[in-house]
Amino acid sequence: MARKGINSTHSVYHGRGRKKGRRLLILLLVLLITAAVLAGGYLYLQEHIVYTADGFYFDFPFLSGKEPTTPEDVPLVVDDGSEKEEEETKEPADTDEEETPPESVPAVTAMEGDLSRIGDANYRSQLIAQAQNAGCGALVFTVKEEGGRVGIPTDSTIAQQAGSAQPYDGVAEGLAALKEAGFSLTARLSVCRDNIVPRALRDNALRTQSGAVWMDYDNITWLAPSGPQTGEYIGQLLTSCQSLGFDGVILSDLGYPPRGKTDLIVTDRDADKQALTTQLLQQLQQAAGEMTVTVELSDTAAQSLTDAMTGQNPMELRAYCDALLVNAGSETDAFVQNLIAQVENGSNCRIALALPEGSALPQGRSCYLG
Repeated sequence: MARKGINSTHSVYHGRGRKKGRRLLILLLVLLITAAVLAGGYLYLQEHIVYTADGFYFDFPFLSGKEPTTPEDVPLVVDDGSEKEEEETKEPADTDEEETPPESVPAVTAMEGDLSRIGDANYRSQLIAQAQNAGCGALVFTVKEEGGRVGIPTDSTIAQQAGSAQPYDGVAEGLAALKEAGFSLTARLSVCRDNIVPRALRDNALRTQSGAVWMDYDNITWLAPSGPQTGEYIGQLLTSCQSLGFDGVILSDLGYPPRGKTDLIVTDRDADKQALTTQLLQQLQQAAGEMTVTVELSDTAAQSLTDAMTGQNPMELRAYCDALLVNAGSETDAFVQNLIAQVENGSNCRIALALPEGSALPQGRSCYLG
C-alpha cells in the first residue's frame, strides 16, 4: 500500500508554493516599513539641519540640552526685501580680498641669447617675444667662449695680440636695441678655459713637466690664474663689456680645471690654489666697475663648500662678487639650502640658481634658465 510522505510529489509542490507566497508578503511589508521610516527620518532631519558658511550640521535638542521650539516660540519674519537690499548694498571688499592674490616679489630671471645672431633684427624680435613670454627681464650672452673667441668689439691689446678678438656682425647695434627694449644685459665669460690665448702667450698657460701646454679632454687649453697677463686680459674684456652697455657679468671656469689628466699639470702644483683663484676674482671685480659680478661655482664647490681641484671656496669668493651661480634642479635641493645658509649669512653675496627650462621659479631669487 502506498504511503503519503516526502516521496509524494503532489504534497511537496503545494508546500513550496505556500512558503514562497509568505516570503514575498514578508519582504513587501519590510520594504513598506523601511520606506516609512526613511520618510519620517528625512522629515525629522529637515527640521534640525542648520546651514552655515562652512557647510551644515544637525542640531538635535536632546543632545544639546535645548528645549524644542514650538511654532509660538518662533518669531514671525516678514520678507519685505530689506535683507536682499542689504546684501546688494554690502561692500564687495571681502569678495575682492578672496579673489585677489597677495602681491609677491617676482623672481629675477635671465634667459640666454645667441650673440652670433644678435645683429639680425628678426632674431632679436623672436628673442624679445620669447623672453617676455617667459617673464625674463634679463638676457645673457656669451662674449668669451670656451674656445677662446671673443665675440664683441674690444680694445683689448692682449686680444688683438693673441688673435682672439673675432666680433660678430652687428653686436653693438643689437645690444643697444635690446637695451632700448628694456632688457638688462649680462655677459658670460669663460675665464680660464681658453683655446687661443694660452697657445699664443704660453707664459699664461697651464703647463706640463715638459713645458707643453696642458689640454683637457676636449683638447682645450687653460689660462693659469697666476699667469702674468691672465687677470689683465680678462679685465680688459670686462671694460669692453661695460662700454657696450652690459649691466653684469657671469664668470665661468674661474680657477683650475676640474677634469682631465690634471696630475700632469705642474703650474701652481704646490701653490695655494684657493688663494690664487680668490686673488684673480678680486682683480676682476675691480675691473668690472659698476657691473654686477656673478661667479659660476663648480658642482663640488657648491655641494661641499670647497673644491681643491678648481681652487674655488665659496666662503672666500663671496667677498668679491655679488652672487654665486649654482646648477640645481630646484631651490629646495638640500645642498642649495645649505649653501644659502652658509654664504648669505652676514654677506651681501647671494646664491643664484641655474635651473632647467620650465622649472618652477622661486620668489625673489635670481635665476638663470638654461
